Amino acid sequence: MSLRNNITKALLTLVAAAATAVSAAPLSGSVSSAGALCLNAGTMIQPNAVCTPQDVSTLRYLDFINGPVDLLNATPNVSGALIFLTASGDLMPVIGRVGLIRDFGLPGPSDPLSSFTALDPLWTVVGTDGATYSYALMSLTAIDRSVPNALDVRGTGNMCRNGTDCNLFSFIFTTQNALGAINTTFSLSQSGFASVPEPGSLALLGLGLAGLVWRVRRRG
Repeated sequence: MSLRNNITKALLTLVAAAATAVSAAPLSGSVSSAGALCLNAGTMIQPNAVCTPQDVSTLRYLDFINGPVDLLNATPNVSGALIFLTASGDLMPVIGRVGLIRDFGLPGPSDPLSSFTALDPLWTVVGTDGATYSYALMSLTAIDRSVPNALDVRGTGNMCRNGTDCNLFSFIFTTQNALGAINTTFSLSQSGFASVPEPGSLALLGLGLAGLVWRVRRRG
């Protein structure tokens, strides 16, 4: 009897796992946002840095501005403000919301992209649905410094809602009008689409396991 009960419990656990897999819904869609950036050649260990005119070809630290009073003073390690402008798919609830984005260092022109330190999360925002959306920037795939007044950074990472429903999303960051300025605006976008599972495969698995549980219980 004990063995039968143990088999039944094990099958019920598998049914629950299959049901969870069937209902899992990785985020998909796209989102764009914008904010302001302090141009400064400093690093995270310079707490009293000042925004100065900076050629992006030498920019190695992204210090995001967190308010009007910080337009001239760098605030390393203090999260900046990020306003979400457009979104599609599952990210619609973040449109018009203000979130926080963390400062981070960039590999220098002669440094390998692999020297980048992942940020989890890079930014967070609470949507109109009350859920917390976050993006973890895990790696950089390209940095274009060829235009003196613009920086283009590409990468990849994970988008999550309430720490779950995560999915791989691309990362595109660009600055505007940075030549001879002490600060600049930037735009940021991510996009990702969930892969389509084999039709009904997980559901069939769940039904099959449920049938096994019924047969074991009936024999008891």
